[in-house]
Amino acid sequence: MNAPPNHGSGDLHRHVGRYYGKYRASVVGIDDADQLGAIDVTVPSVFPDGHRVRARACFPPGTFWVPPIGATVFVEFEAGDPAQPLWVGVWHAVGSPPEKSAVSPPEVRMLHTPSGHEIRFHDREGEERIVVRHRSDAFLSIDEHGSVVVAAKDGSYVYLNADTGEVSIVSKQGHLVSMNDDGVAVASHDGSVVDLGSKVKITSPGAVQVVGKSVEIAAGSIVLGGDKAQLSLMVAEMFAPIFNAHVHPTGVGPSGPAVPPLVPAAVSSKSVKVMP
Repeated sequence: MNAPPNHGSGDLHRHVGRYYGKYRASVVGIDDADQLGAIDVTVPSVFPDGHRVRARACFPPGTFWVPPIGATVFVEFEAGDPAQPLWVGVWHAVGSPPEKSAVSPPEVRMLHTPSGHEIRFHDREGEERIVVRHRSDAFLSIDEHGSVVVAAKDGSYVYLNADTGEVSIVSKQGHLVSMNDDGVAVASHDGSVVDLGSKVKITSPGAVQVVGKSVEIAAGSIVLGGDKAQLSLMVAEMFAPIFNAHVHPTGVGPSGPAVPPLVPAAVSSKSVKVMP
């Protein structure tokens, strides 16, 4: 059996006045002219009477995260030297961690700033997602399928559905633009819809107007549905004045207008096909 090492008095002497391990401390200052994350702390168990010392940062690689004034941290001393304090992390009192991270088992990893911004990583199997949330509740979310939601604080959002390939844009008023394999649909909150697919369809609970300096319709056929009588009357009102005033060139001069004049009831809708 090996004997324990024999520490001489000289070896023990070098540990006198050294402080090993971690000590609770409070942050009292965060200004750092070198911008390296150093903070001012009080460590009551080592420095009594509220004496403040400058503690250098011990960050994980690739991070820069300075606690606010009033936060509670752990402090160590390099090689036990009280003149070389390092702050190495924070400690949470009961009830102090962010509420949304308080789950069991602890499968939510969270970064939460004092102002209320947060980044959450949900690692539960089958529910993996990432949420980046602004303090106003605007957020970016990526779910377990890779679908993405980007939402503003007013409730408007963009949804990128990774399963179907559909892209949806919704305004706070409830207007919608949807893009998928079938085409593009634009809908207003009152139920009016413009569907741009293999067919172009316009649906509205109210009137539909086409207004422009000129309107050109080029098609092999035009099919109008709805009330036949109303459509026939509209056609008559549009074309009867022209027909009543038309003339034909003849050997003795232009012919006169039709006699008797054409009345709307006598005009059929032969120029259009009316569907019920």
